[in-house]
Amino acid sequence: RLLVDNEHEIQMQNGSRALSFSTNSGRSYTGTIAIVDEADFIPGLDRLVNAAAPTVDNGGKFILLSTPDKSQPESLFKKIYRAARQGENQFHPIFHGWRAAPWRSETWYVEKKRSTMAQTGALDSLHQEYPEDDIQALSPRARPALVCWPLR
Repeated sequence: RLLVDNEHEIQMQNGSRALSFSTNSGRSYTGTIAIVDEADFIPGLDRLVNAAAPTVDNGGKFILLSTPDKSQPESLFKKIYRAARQGENQFHPIFHGWRAAPWRSETWYVEKKRSTMAQTGALDSLHQEYPEDDIQALSPRARPALVCWPLR
C-alpha cells in the first residue's frame, strides 16, 4: 500500500520510498540506488555524478542510462561506458539494441533504415535511436545533421 504517491516521492507501507530529484539536487540524501536517465543529454553530467555517487557509496548502486547523443562523441557518459567495457572503473556496461524490444522485427528495422536514409541521407539518427551494437551507438555522426526549414 502506498502512503505517499506524488510526482517527487513514493512511499510504501513497509517504509521503502523512492525520491525524484532534479539534476542539481539530492546531495544530502543517502540511498540504496541512484538512477540517472538519459545521462548523455545532461549538461554538467560530471557535477551530477560527483554529487550523486557519494549518496550510494555505502553499498548502494549507481546506474547511468542513456540513448547516445551523437553530437557529443567524447561525452562523460560515453567515456564511463568505454572505461567500463575495458574493466577500468566500477561500472558494469550493458547494451540493449533495437532487438531488445520483442515487437521489433527485421522487416521493421529495414523499413526504419530505408526511411531514415530517404529523410536524412545518412544513418546517424537510426544509429542513435536504434543501434544494433554499442559500436554504432558510441560512434560519432558520420556527417553533419541536415536541417530542413519550412518555406514561407
